[in-house]
Amino acid sequence: MKPNEEPIETLDTLDDTTTSLISEGNIESKEALEANSEPISKPQPINVESLAKQVAPTDLNSTNISNFGQEGIPLDNINQNPKPSTLETVPKSEEYNNIGSVPPNAYIEAKPPKSKKKLLFIIIAFVLVIAVGIFIYIYLHQGNKKGPKLVLKTVSIEAGESVSTKIEDYIEKSNANTSGCLLNTESVLNNKIGNYKYKIICGSETYIGDLKVVDSVPPIVETKYVTKKVNEEVKIEDFISKCDDASTCHYAYVDEKKVNEAIKTTGTYEIAISITDDYDNKVEVISYLIVLVEDITHNLICSTKDIQANDNKYSYIITDTLGLYSDKGFVFGNVASRDYTLKFTEQTNYNEIKSLILEDGTLEVDNIKGKAIFNDNDMTIKVSKLLVLEDLNKEFSSFPSSYGDIRKLYQNDSRGFSCSANKIS
Repeated sequence: MKPNEEPIETLDTLDDTTTSLISEGNIESKEALEANSEPISKPQPINVESLAKQVAPTDLNSTNISNFGQEGIPLDNINQNPKPSTLETVPKSEEYNNIGSVPPNAYIEAKPPKSKKKLLFIIIAFVLVIAVGIFIYIYLHQGNKKGPKLVLKTVSIEAGESVSTKIEDYIEKSNANTSGCLLNTESVLNNKIGNYKYKIICGSETYIGDLKVVDSVPPIVETKYVTKKVNEEVKIEDFISKCDDASTCHYAYVDEKKVNEAIKTTGTYEIAISITDDYDNKVEVISYLIVLVEDITHNLICSTKDIQANDNKYSYIITDTLGLYSDKGFVFGNVASRDYTLKFTEQTNYNEIKSLILEDGTLEVDNIKGKAIFNDNDMTIKVSKLLVLEDLNKEFSSFPSSYGDIRKLYQNDSRGFSCSANKIS
């Protein structure tokens, strides 16, 4: 035996326990065992490089660690640290005598490829963009529920004018979408001058604005001529047949002294009257005062049908009113007036003729001339003038004095007059 060489264990070294088992027949005899057994060989040196190839193959994913220990390799000394996911080759320059130990740095974790980092960055950026888009959509959507931001007007309408139901008439010019908004003007009384509030409701937002009902239009007045005896009392209201205004009409003579002098002497006089309302809107009109020795008791009124103007811009009706004395058998009292009522169907034509009215209220168009009163509501213009006997003689050649002859004259006129007599109350 060589020095430091451990003795090889043989059957001679079996202890007394083994001998007792043989004697009991549980184990073959010593001689039989020696005859049938092969001699135990001596351990051989192990090459670490070849062992590393067996223990640490390149593809650990397909290697089961439970296989370690085969080929007579003890498992007790194998490093039990968790295996890395990626392997690099094991250094070949070193050999290790400690059987079953794993060389240091045998498993090295590889860095992920740069392409994977770029892909991860792109995915994160894409998710962030989507998240921001969703946030903006939700923010704007919730904002719409609150309604658009509106800037309201202070609205003014004329007394008696209809209150608008259009939201755009109440807001400043904007691109706000008001399709889902509601307008509330229930508190507004359009026939009563005053200040009111209106509301525009858009989602959860309520806007409150001011609406004023005003009167800035002068009164619309129609006059009539007045017949009086010398020194008889005359009132200014006698000259007014109609006054339309949202408030109250107030009358005053432009020259009251002239009226007081006219009533003392027979004749026909032009009387100027100023009409104002409660809000200082003013208009002046012209009427006539006829002063007679005797009273006019009846009026003979003769009117035509519609006559079309030459340029077809309007039509008109002629109405003559003639005063009669009843106590002398209905004799013409040499007092008459004529009204032309111009009617329009087109606003542009109405505005054109209306623009021809002079500052003193006189209108002259075609063969019509007189003091004009216009009415924007129904697009009519009334032109009035006083007829004296001289004017009637020119128009009818010779104007009769009796009621019967006058009526016959008008009914035979080519303009198609029809007449009726009314008693003056």
